[in-house]
Amino acid sequence: MAEKLYKVNEAIEIGYQAPGAKSDLIIKADIYNPSKELISLGVPLQEVGSSGTYRGSFTPTIGGTWQVIMYTEVDSYTRDSQVTKSYSVGLYNLEDVGLAVGVLQTALTALGDVATDSDVDAAITAIEGAITALGTVAVQGDVDAAVTALEGYIAALDVATGTDVTNTQTAITNAITAAQGVIMGAITTTQGVITGAIATSQGVITTAISGVQTKCNTIETKIDALDTPAMAF
Repeated sequence: MAEKLYKVNEAIEIGYQAPGAKSDLIIKADIYNPSKELISLGVPLQEVGSSGTYRGSFTPTIGGTWQVIMYTEVDSYTRDSQVTKSYSVGLYNLEDVGLAVGVLQTALTALGDVATDSDVDAAITAIEGAITALGTVAVQGDVDAAVTALEGYIAALDVATGTDVTNTQTAITNAITAAQGVIMGAITTTQGVITGAIATSQGVITTAISGVQTKCNTIETKIDALDTPAMAF
């Protein structure tokens, strides 16, 4: 089982503690790559003082699980006290990954500070206000009055003469024109209210989106600065 995660092309220090902390031994190591191929045979380990602890190193060139067999060399044909260690190697070590996670977490926390929900709520309130204003425009009453006047003119046709008909037609035309003017005025007023509300809403939403985009750009910049890890085992 791999001891920890190491990085490609960075030296890995290996250590061997001799049984009984014996000093002045010949300690060597055989290095195997992830394909179980012997890369280095009999790499010597140096003793630290007279401690019985021996150290050396090797540099992995590819990702995967490397194996190191360390042993005491009694003679050219005899090994003693052999131990095996495995080292998991990738493009990043644990420290690199930890730092990257910290940077990303900071960026995500900052993104949460953007007042997106409240900004959208404000936009919705503005739109609702415009709809309410539309309902208060006195269009219906004006149209009802025009209809009542038309009904009166039609009733007057009971004594219709040519002049009466002409007068009635003129009155109807005038009533329709007046009604159209009232309706167009109401429509113009309503359009103004809606246009203003939409402009206000767009401004609020644009500000919110701009804030979110800024935070997203920050995250993207920080992620770009960190190469995508490609782990090999």
